[in-house]
Order: sequence, then C-alpha cells, then structure tokens
Amino acid sequence: MPDAQNIFIIEKEARPLRIRDGLLTLPDDGELSRLLGAEIADRTPVHAWPLSKVERLSTEKGVFALKTQLAAASVERAFYAAAKHPVLLSPAAAGDCGDCGFLLLPWADGEPEVWDSLTDGEVRRRVRELSGVFQTFGDVPVWRSYTSEDDIRDTLADLRAVWPAEKSGALSTLEVWAERVGLPCLRRDTGLVHGDLKAENLVGGFVLDWQRPMRAPLFLEEETALLLSGRDGAGAEASFAAFVLAGWFARAYRRFLPWPFVRGEAVRYARLAAVKAGIGMQYGKESTE
Repeated sequence: MPDAQNIFIIEKEARPLRIRDGLLTLPDDGELSRLLGAEIADRTPVHAWPLSKVERLSTEKGVFALKTQLAAASVERAFYAAAKHPVLLSPAAAGDCGDCGFLLLPWADGEPEVWDSLTDGEVRRRVRELSGVFQTFGDVPVWRSYTSEDDIRDTLADLRAVWPAEKSGALSTLEVWAERVGLPCLRRDTGLVHGDLKAENLVGGFVLDWQRPMRAPLFLEEETALLLSGRDGAGAEASFAAFVLAGWFARAYRRFLPWPFVRGEAVRYARLAAVKAGIGMQYGKESTE
C-alpha cells in the first residue's frame, strides 16, 4: 500500500471536494475555478512544508498563487483582510478547508531580492526602511506579541515543555536570561514586526509571507533578518531574536508538529540566545553560573 503521507487523498464525501496532503486540506480545482470565474489550466507546486503550501495557478484571467495553511498556525488571511498598502498583495479570494484556510493571491512577478553581496549594515538599512513602512499599516492581527513579561513567561513555558528532561539545568539559565536580557528588551520601542523578513520574501516590490507577524520591539526585525540570513550577531538584541525563534519552534512542537527536529530547533535557538547574551549556556552542555 502506498504511504498516505506521500499521496493525495480525495475525500469524496465532502462537497466541494477536498484534497488531503499531509497535515493540510487543500481546495480542489472546481472550487478554485468557481472562486476565480475561470478554469484552472495548470496547477504547479512551488513550495511546501508541513504547515503551508504554495501552488502556482494558471488561468485565462491570469496567474495566481494559491496559499494553503494550517489555520491555527497563521493569521495571514486576517492580516490581508485588515492591511492595505502598495507593498502588499491584494487577495482575489479566500476560503476555508476544514482546519486549514487558503488565499488566492496575484502572482508576484519578478526575482527575489539578493542580499548576498550586502554588508550587515546594508541589510540593516534595508530592513529599517521596510519596518518604517510596516508601522503605517495600522491595527492589524498578529500571531504573537512580545510586549510584556507575560509574553516572555509564555515562551519559557513552551520551552520547559519541550526541553529534554536530562538537560533541565538549562532552564535555570533561561530564567536568568529572562531577567538580564528578555525583560529589559521589552522597554524598547515596539511595533509591527514581520518576523520572517528575508530576501526571498521580497519579490517584485511586494513583501510576502505574513503568516506570523508580531507586536514586538522594533529592533527584532533587523536582528531576526540577520539571523535568518546566516549572519552572526551578538549582544542582547541578537540574543532576543534567537529566543523568539526558539519560542516559535517550541510552540510549533507543542501544538502542530511534535517532531524531534522541531524540538531540536527550539533547543538550539534557546542555547544560541544564552550564548549570544554571554550568560553561560554552551552547545552540548548547560551551566547556571
């Protein structure tokens, strides 16, 4: 029997038809045609990971991106409904598929930006420019906030739940981190943070992938962009960015993806947060000094 993880399963009892692909439930061509008022001539996968999938749809009315996501892991549909700006795509349609939601977006033509030749300072300037634009969006939905002590404590609770029991001493280090680094960072100016800002999400003048925006200290946009670009930073701000990424993986592990790799990433970024802050946790061992 073929592995159900690797095949499409058509749920014939449902109307309209649904396509099951791993954790996701996708709309079928008939439903998409009705929404767009045009037949689907071609449907090609572009990008996929367990919580979301992007497909390219060709129709007589143009080319669209179909983005299907696990609803509990994204606020992108609500975000696009609330935020309007020239740097944002305007959805053609949206819908529900069981525990998933989908967006039909105009296809963003053009090549992604390339930051490989930029210095860290140049990347920071580009990110600051975009962050200034984001602050004009107004009151929009966010997936998570980092504006209060409770927000830091919520992430620590997620990390406690996923940390290997034999490494429990490291949790004391994270408590020290919260007092010395996390809470002081919350005193900085806060605003809307994309949280996954990297060159490949900047295409044709548009900013893509608004699945998990945050209300958080504004410096987080720069530090997360550098970290996701493989650039090394140090100090409290870079440490805070690593902690936030640890929090994402820890929550994903607890709620959506109970996979060892996801837990491993939560632990790795938490260790990195401590190392960047210089407070005693090293890769492969933990210290509470």
